[in-house]
Amino acid sequence: MGRTCNVVARVAEAVAAWSLPVGEVDERVLRAVQQLKGRLKIALVTNATSRLSRDLEALGLRGLFDVIVNSSEIGFAKPEHGFYWAALRSTNVTVDQALFVDDSRPNVEAATQLGIRSLQFTGHESLMIFLRECGVLGSE
Repeated sequence: MGRTCNVVARVAEAVAAWSLPVGEVDERVLRAVQQLKGRLKIALVTNATSRLSRDLEALGLRGLFDVIVNSSEIGFAKPEHGFYWAALRSTNVTVDQALFVDDSRPNVEAATQLGIRSLQFTGHESLMIFLRECGVLGSE
C-alpha cells in the first residue's frame, strides 16, 4: 500500500507541475517582435510540451507567430541539428536568411554551427543590438 501511495503522490506532483503558470511576457521584447511582424517571418521554435497552444493563448500571444515549430510535434529537440533543419523547412528560409535567438547557450551554439546567425538572449538591450546589426531593425 505504501508504494501505491508514493506513486500516486508522485503522479499528483507531476500533474501539479504540468499545470503551473505558463510564464510571463517581456513587454519590451513583445514590442520588438510586433515591430518586425509583417516585415519578417516570425517563428517560435521551442522545446515545448503539447500544451503550448494553451500556454500561448493564456499569455495573449496567439496569432503572433507566422510559424510554430514545437519539439513535441516534430520528433527532434534543440540542440539536435534535426530540430533546426525542420525549423528551416517549416519557415521556408535558408540558413543565411535565418536569425535565431535563444536563452540556452547549447541551443545557440548548435544553430551557429549550422551557419545560422544566432544570439544567446540575455536581455532586451542585447536583442535590439543584434537585430540592428542584422539589419532587420532600424536605429529607433
